[in-house]
Amino acid sequence: ENPDELFLLGLKYRNGEDGEQDLEKANKYFEAAAKHGHTAAADYLAESLRYGIGTKRDIKRAIAIYEEAEKSGSAEAACSLGQIYEGGDEEVPADMEKAVKYFEKAAEKDYAPALYSLSHLYLHGDGVEKNEEKAFSFMKRAAANGEAIPLTALARMYREGIGTEVDINAAIDCYEKAAAEHFDMAECILGALYFEGTDVPKDYEKAKNYFLQALEHGNDEAYSWLGSLYTQDDYAERDISRAVSYFEKGVEKENESCMLHLGQLYRRGCEPEINPDIEKAKKYLNLAAEKENGDALFALGSIARGEGLYDSAAELFIAATQTDNDPDIEAWMELGSLFLFKKQEPMKALEFYKKALEDGISEGAVMIGRIYSEPYARGPETDFTKALEWFNKAAEMGSSSAHFFLGRLHEDGRALPSYFKRAIEEYKICAADADCIYAEDAACAIGDLLQSDKTDSTGFHLEANPEEAKKWYEKAAANSYGPALYALSIMYRDGWEGTAPAPEKTVSCLEKAAETDFVPAIYALGCLYESGFENILPRDGEKSLACYRKAAEKG
Repeated sequence: ENPDELFLLGLKYRNGEDGEQDLEKANKYFEAAAKHGHTAAADYLAESLRYGIGTKRDIKRAIAIYEEAEKSGSAEAACSLGQIYEGGDEEVPADMEKAVKYFEKAAEKDYAPALYSLSHLYLHGDGVEKNEEKAFSFMKRAAANGEAIPLTALARMYREGIGTEVDINAAIDCYEKAAAEHFDMAECILGALYFEGTDVPKDYEKAKNYFLQALEHGNDEAYSWLGSLYTQDDYAERDISRAVSYFEKGVEKENESCMLHLGQLYRRGCEPEINPDIEKAKKYLNLAAEKENGDALFALGSIARGEGLYDSAAELFIAATQTDNDPDIEAWMELGSLFLFKKQEPMKALEFYKKALEDGISEGAVMIGRIYSEPYARGPETDFTKALEWFNKAAEMGSSSAHFFLGRLHEDGRALPSYFKRAIEEYKICAADADCIYAEDAACAIGDLLQSDKTDSTGFHLEANPEEAKKWYEKAAANSYGPALYALSIMYRDGWEGTAPAPEKTVSCLEKAAETDFVPAIYALGCLYESGFENILPRDGEKSLACYRKAAEKG
């Protein structure tokens, strides 16, 4: 009749000590101990009733037992009641007021799970007024005893400055303490930080060790990280076959990141070790897509588009935007492009670009501006004023591309009086962004404007500045931009004030421009071969004809 002995017997049968697990018998001992006022036994009995462990599930009886245990001072029982009322189910509706009340009672006793739950409620404003400072305070208290889960959550708050100042050192310290407790998520996060060089110096060996620890402690995501590690060009132990091995092991564990990585690896190839293999790529991407992986659906859509299966591509791109788990919002842009350029349905493309814009993608506004400023069959009427509005919106959102199109509108005066000075300012903003796909176009446009004297509709006179034009052409030409190389070839052919023609540079720039498949350069090179040029390029009818044919084929 000793309640402690009854409780220990219950634990023995609950945990299967000496190979004697008997959940039903364990509950009988817990119930007997609870009748004698044993709080811990009551908690175990209520848990069994709550989840149906060794007995029929009875949530209402579980609540009654938890309530009695809570009155006796059990913080665990109070927290369990909080969890029940927070989640709710068919028998017991959610009641956030009760949930907060019970969590607070448990928190008064510094019960870590309750402190952790309160932190999340205040972080998201669920049942309480959102308060990040309180969320941080509760999480810090939850982590005070060194429990790994709250330590990992606290580390994130320090990293992102949630409810406190950003403190990277404190964040790393929390992750390391959690990892010391063999918490696989903290180990994986630390591995990722050292792998990417985020907040800490990049260190592949430390990354590998943390990933291996995470793997040992059951984190299947570590397969994906280890596979990625062995594909890095700057990793001394780079080994594609080893990478594939880790990815394949992850696939066996149903890890969708590994499915995605293998699919992308076979899609793009990794020469010389792996040649592109679209069928293998589809196999693994489909596995990830079955798990509603947005990136996998996006990749499959791109493959279908490349194969000319536009309807299938559209279905896959739409699916990529609608996954519950990490939807790929970039698919809106692909849908817009697909309907604008392939299916030739500009009005449908407008819908998708607006969806992209709703998701914060500034390039959606750029493309809407383009549709209104460029004539498209079955598209809206050309409206340069609307185009200007959309380009300005995109520019306000930080799009460098928008500045290129704004420059064009200010240069040619279609939406407003031409203003060359403003056009150059807009082009310069675009050209300054090396990652912008229109950076070379913008630099070349500045060069074109500076080639000769001109006056805009406001009366502003722009004086020719060949030396400055040449600098902008060279900026664009540095990235093998055909129009800029062609413009330089003309400048070197004709010379400019104070500078004599340079035949060798003329031919060099023209040949480089032709290599980029810039049609005017190909044709011009054909002309030079036909007539010969200085002593640099002898006449060559065959080469001339080949250039003309290539130019004709490319339109």
